[in-house]
Amino acid sequence: MCDVVLSNPAVLILTGKGNKVRRVPLMKNTFTLLEHYILENSLDKLWKSDYPLFINKQRNKLTKEGVAYIISQYVSLARRISTIVPEKVMPHMFCHSKSMHLL
Repeated sequence: MCDVVLSNPAVLILTGKGNKVRRVPLMKNTFTLLEHYILENSLDKLWKSDYPLFINKQRNKLTKEGVAYIISQYVSLARRISTIVPEKVMPHMFCHSKSMHLL
């Protein structure tokens, strides 16, 4: 939670490859959804600043593998409706699609 900055401008502070720190701006819709999520889960408390933003069933930090698993479940459901959905969808595909959209 300490890496979520909701003040103007709203950003996420991410640490990537090589311990590079990036400040990623949040779009208005994303900000609104994230704000509601934080309030709904009472993550806005100062003493919860070290809590992870997203957790798994064991209440641990959601991992990349956990995100990939969730996406794969939704891909399976979507493919029942339409075969236009690729068989494999990886989390990075969302990052790439969004960056191309912004470009």
